[in-house]
Amino acid sequence: MGSSYRVGVVIPHVRHTYFTKLINGMLDQAQRSTYNLLLLSSQYDKGLEIQYLEQLRGQAFDHLIFTSRSIDLETIASYAKYGNIVCLEKVNHPQLSSVYVDRKPACREAFRWLKELGYQHLALIFTRKDKRSSTYQLGQKSFKQVLSEEKRTIVLKLEFIER
Repeated sequence: MGSSYRVGVVIPHVRHTYFTKLINGMLDQAQRSTYNLLLLSSQYDKGLEIQYLEQLRGQAFDHLIFTSRSIDLETIASYAKYGNIVCLEKVNHPQLSSVYVDRKPACREAFRWLKELGYQHLALIFTRKDKRSSTYQLGQKSFKQVLSEEKRTIVLKLEFIER
C-alpha cells in the first residue's frame, strides 16, 4: 500500500522530564494504533536533523515529529511533500502541522508568585545555549513583563547547562 506505518520522532535527548513524559505518551498512543515509533536522537545537531528529513524523503517512515529542533522551519517545510511533518511548537507555516501548549500564562504566573513572595534575586537556567530557543525567549520575555517594572533591584541571571 506504500505505507510503512512508522512515525519518526526527532528528540534531542531524554535527560529532561519533558521529553521522557512526551515519549511515554507517544508510545502509549502508538500501542493503540497500527503505527510504530522510531526514536531519532538529534542532540540538536543540524546535520542529523537533515539526515532524518532525508530518511522521510526515502520513505523510511510516513510521518516525522520534531519535538525540538535546531534546523530552520523553511528547510523542514521543504520536505513536507514527502510526508506529514509535525512540530511541537507554535508554527505558522502552511506546509507544517503544529501541536503545542501555550506556556505563557503559566510562566507569567510563576514570576508573579515569586514576586509576591518577595524574591529579589532569581536565576533562570536553560538546558541549551541558544537564544533562539522558544523556552529561552519565553522565560526572558515573561521575566521582563512581570518583574522589570519593579522599583527594587531584581537581578536576572541566565545560566546554561552544558551537555
